[in-house]
Amino acid sequence: MSSTNRIVNDTEGRHRDVLSGTRDRSGCHCQRERAVRPTHSALNDLRGRERPHEASAAEPQAAEGPAPEAPLVDDCEKMGTLFGELNKCLRGIGFTQLYFGEKIVEPVVVLVFWLLLWFLGIQALGLVIKCRAAVAWEPNAPLMMEEIEVAPPQEGEIRIKIVATGVCHTDLYHLFEGKDKRGFPTVLGHEGAGVVESVGPGVTDFKPGDKVIPLFISQCGECRFCKCPKTNLCDRNWTSNNHNIMSDPTTRLTCRGQPILQFMGTSTFSEYTVMNQIAVAKIQDDAPLDRVCLLGCGIATGYGAAVNTAGVTPGSVCAVFGLGAVGLAAVMGCKNAGASRIFAVDINEKKSEKAKVFGATDFLNPKAYNKPISEVLAEMTNGGVDFSLECVGNTEVMRSALESCVKGWGVSVMVGWTDVKDFSARPIQLISGKTWKGSLFGGFKSKDSVPKLVQDYMSGKIKLDEFITHKMSLEQVNDAINLMKTGEW
Repeated sequence: MSSTNRIVNDTEGRHRDVLSGTRDRSGCHCQRERAVRPTHSALNDLRGRERPHEASAAEPQAAEGPAPEAPLVDDCEKMGTLFGELNKCLRGIGFTQLYFGEKIVEPVVVLVFWLLLWFLGIQALGLVIKCRAAVAWEPNAPLMMEEIEVAPPQEGEIRIKIVATGVCHTDLYHLFEGKDKRGFPTVLGHEGAGVVESVGPGVTDFKPGDKVIPLFISQCGECRFCKCPKTNLCDRNWTSNNHNIMSDPTTRLTCRGQPILQFMGTSTFSEYTVMNQIAVAKIQDDAPLDRVCLLGCGIATGYGAAVNTAGVTPGSVCAVFGLGAVGLAAVMGCKNAGASRIFAVDINEKKSEKAKVFGATDFLNPKAYNKPISEVLAEMTNGGVDFSLECVGNTEVMRSALESCVKGWGVSVMVGWTDVKDFSARPIQLISGKTWKGSLFGGFKSKDSVPKLVQDYMSGKIKLDEFITHKMSLEQVNDAINLMKTGEW
């Protein structure tokens, strides 16, 4: 239970007791719970307190039988006294009585009334929310705008109002390439940012109103992977057992009476979503959500692949294959790491100028040559590049990127997401000393790193604004998907 809930429950209990002190004593639970009756002596003492000016002429008689119990202090009388003292305090700070006709309402009653309204408002946050979402009912079909139900957060969960989201190629991969029907129906989207609407029991690090970024890769901090500095994997992530359907079977979303899967554990193509707290990063309050949402996947993935996974060094020569958001972020990573020459490789000539904004020194279109691009790069760099990054998710491009590396120490990183084909290469490529490796979310430990990346953007160390090509409403999500699919952005 969160600290907020504890305060609410305690407050409710205290005011319930305060009000009970105003009841008729004959029906008060305080009296019913006592099995011992007051002695005559105790009653006389009570009468004496009620009429202090009257002296008692009779001496108390000795009680027969067992010694009498000590006089009981009436719990209800305590409550009545507390009621009066609280009234005095409230009047002392400016609260006054209210009049409804001929009836007077004491300040303490008004206070309890407002506390009750506040409590009921908090409880309302735990209700099911109906909102709009773009639902993918089946593979290779347009998304449908639907009204869905978003359940309240459970133990350790957070319900988030999504303010902004990007469209990532991995969304298109699941819809048009993966096509595993077990992964549908689903709400796509995994590159978003929003505000905490409510939290479930056991959540102490987040509160309503916090700005957050949902994470498709969790960080529980307790499993063997989280404790190992060599990886950013997490045993509790959806990828552990469900990478083929790209969702965890547990979902808080329903539509038309059936469960709707949460794509990559997130589902940011919805106005609201529910996430486990181990997969949410809290960010600074002044961060613009329509910019930093991009750090939920693409930009962090490409940038980290260069600076973390590849380990680009100052003065090195690099080649980045594919100039979508991930590839451009990889170019930016190579630039920030101090690379002296950066080749941007893509079949879309329109992306040449954009690549230079992020630090590319050369642009190559493989279709402009009658030989493999790996040979072109080898000729231009005296044997190959030091680092290559494949940011497309195409197994043939992955091989080309590896073959573009210099023998002896060249490092090639697979960044683009795919799981539908095998990849291959000649063994001599690795025997000669090249390294071939993969990168997930740029090697960043999610909860720890995303807030730092937001700070890097706010300080001007990394770019985000330059990645944005269109701003569209949720209802235009199919148009946004088509722009990315055709490469027209």
